[in-house]
Amino acid sequence: MEKVSCNVIQDILPLYIDHTACDDTRMLVEEHLQECESCKKAYRELQEELLVPVDEGMKKRDAEEIRRFKKYLSRKRFRMFFISAAGVMALTVGVIFFMNHYIRHIDYQEAGFTFIEEDAEEVCFKDDIRGNYRWYNELDRDTGIMTIQYEQSLWQRYVERWDPPFDHMVVFLKKDMIKVVYADPDGTETTVWEATEEEKERYFQQERGALG
Repeated sequence: MEKVSCNVIQDILPLYIDHTACDDTRMLVEEHLQECESCKKAYRELQEELLVPVDEGMKKRDAEEIRRFKKYLSRKRFRMFFISAAGVMALTVGVIFFMNHYIRHIDYQEAGFTFIEEDAEEVCFKDDIRGNYRWYNELDRDTGIMTIQYEQSLWQRYVERWDPPFDHMVVFLKKDMIKVVYADPDGTETTVWEATEEEKERYFQQERGALG
């Protein structure tokens, strides 16, 4: 095989240093460098020239660009976190508001009234409603009839039900009424308690006495 000249080897040294030469060419250059001090020196000089360290100013510029990019990402992540947190908070407030303002009426069957005790002075009963509730009553003194009605928000039904249990006991004084009726949302009235005939007579005598 004819020996390759130094000029040819030095012409392809840049390709050899950049690792862009083919394997056969690289092998040819390496064999030549083992034997030729002149080309070996040229190889070292060219290698130092091509592999110049990065300029310090360039390093600083790159570092500044990286810092700015990281700062941008940090701000973007903060904005995304803030927007997400605000969205979750708004949704939570909306759900709580809805659950506290959506009121459902409780019918007689759901109330599940159960008598506890009754004596000459008062009558006591409890209900079986889950969670807290609001109740309204209206007494007609002319007839002695007390009308009651319960209602409940979604919050009271599904959230407050996990609070310590409420003592859902109701006490009515017999001297104030002779009958308690529960009014359903559809207008149906169901008797919860009614006085005896003797108690009714005593009530109306009491009322006439108060009027006299």
